[in-house]
Amino acid sequence: MISYTSYELRKPDRQYKNGLRRILKGGFTQPTTRQGPPSTLNPRGYTMEYRLSNGFPFDTLRNLRGAFHKFAGELLWILSGDTSLELLNRYGVHYWDAWADEAHCARAKLQTGQFGATYGHQFRNFNGTHLGGGFFERNGFDQFKYVIENLRKEPTLRRWLITPFNPSTYGLVDIVPCHGELFFISVKGKLYLHLVQRSGDFPIGIPSNQVMWGIFGEIVARLTGHEFVHLTHFVSNPHIYGDPNVPLELRHPGCQCRGVEMMLERMPTRLPTVQVLDPVIDAVNLMLDGVIDPISRADINPEGLTHEEFLKRHISLDDYHPGPAIPRELLPVSV
Repeated sequence: MISYTSYELRKPDRQYKNGLRRILKGGFTQPTTRQGPPSTLNPRGYTMEYRLSNGFPFDTLRNLRGAFHKFAGELLWILSGDTSLELLNRYGVHYWDAWADEAHCARAKLQTGQFGATYGHQFRNFNGTHLGGGFFERNGFDQFKYVIENLRKEPTLRRWLITPFNPSTYGLVDIVPCHGELFFISVKGKLYLHLVQRSGDFPIGIPSNQVMWGIFGEIVARLTGHEFVHLTHFVSNPHIYGDPNVPLELRHPGCQCRGVEMMLERMPTRLPTVQVLDPVIDAVNLMLDGVIDPISRADINPEGLTHEEFLKRHISLDDYHPGPAIPRELLPVSV
């Protein structure tokens, strides 16, 4: 379990807010993007470092409590190796639905409802043979299982990493993986996780990415007998959709600048407490053995809870005191 300093002694973390400010105030605008609106980016990249004792990395500038367990569900979907919208929806995750519709899937010649060579494929079946339509023979390399087995046997070697980035398969996926290149460093039984991100929608994507891979760091630590103590997060292309120099009435409907400006007017609070309980660890252990959907099994989920309710029961979020939610029209998602 993650060992936290008492909530009253934690220091509010300003790294996420500082990243938003750097992009909005000092970034460079690119006029066109694949999603439609222009984007403002920091081409130098941005790094954040979190000591887990000071709290779990989760944005406190606005209330995202309702999405927290959906982010955890997306992680479990990835770790299962599945690439279908059907199972992702079982976890209560619907924010990727638009990317798996007929039009988006047709761009990569995928069957509608399939994501193709996305995260779960790369984690569990790297370089597996494509059978067409976004389906693959299970003859690839299981990166996740390999890392777990070797962190148990030889934890201090400097070669334990997982990558979702496989340029040879970018034609077999509509939305190329943005995050999830993970480097594991073990020192005296403590686990340090480095998350390297290719591209990051800073207002929308980054908070979800930190939740996902922060929880993953704890899962890996528990599976390998470590204590998870530190997360380093580097984003190579951190961006905000929109051009802050355009007058408000002329901005693209997908512009996020007003929502970001609201967040920059706020002060972050202390980071929350997150713990992953044993039933989730047991479910992931079954995934390592090839069980795609262990939460549907009675031995893991005897009460028959929905996938999202199962995660709410077994991944706790406490000491979370964020600012008010920001309406979606002020922080839109670009599709």
